[in-house]
Amino acid sequence: MAGASPAAMCDQTYFRGFRTADESGLVVRALGATVVTSDALPPFVFPDWQPPGSRPTIRGQLVVVERVLSGDSAAVRHTLGPTMRAVLVPWDHDTGCEPIPWTSRPTWIKPGTVGFVPARLRPRDKWAGAVATFDVQDAWREPYTAERAKPVPGVVVEKRATMTPDEYGSFYHSLPTIDSWKRDQRRAFDAMFAWERAHPDLATKEPAATELMVRRRAADSR
Repeated sequence: MAGASPAAMCDQTYFRGFRTADESGLVVRALGATVVTSDALPPFVFPDWQPPGSRPTIRGQLVVVERVLSGDSAAVRHTLGPTMRAVLVPWDHDTGCEPIPWTSRPTWIKPGTVGFVPARLRPRDKWAGAVATFDVQDAWREPYTAERAKPVPGVVVEKRATMTPDEYGSFYHSLPTIDSWKRDQRRAFDAMFAWERAHPDLATKEPAATELMVRRRAADSR
């Protein structure tokens, strides 16, 4: 994976602390090819960011989707078709944390890498040709791989095991959404603690172990 751009420094969270409800959880294997995609803006980019026709060329990287881990897995696999190929369009953000097009190399995931990526499926008329096309917010911290969690930056990890992409995908879907956190911060992380009880072995691995520790401290302080 390409290194984090300077823009990414406005957000110090190395792993996502929240999930987005309309994203699909994909375990992908990156290919070395990229394609030009529509300059359509995903929902997380302000529509008046730049008028159509004056936007930079938007490129996405071809991947093979090995597994779909989210609740919409059957629908996504049907959409992908027998090749299970997809295009992932990376997005960055500026120093004010506003989403902007990716400016680093278009093959932002090292070819051959297998990792977990949360991504938002585009409407079919915004695909790159006939290939299912997904947008990836804050792509500088994707995909999740075990290598990226050895160790978690800023945390002293005492020989803890790290999660596989599939294991992390399971944990990721227990994260709260921003909306649920805003509604009730005390209850927002109940699903994470329920996941921990259901998966005690996985909960000792990074980055889940640190994330659960931080969230429990926050919950206990309220």
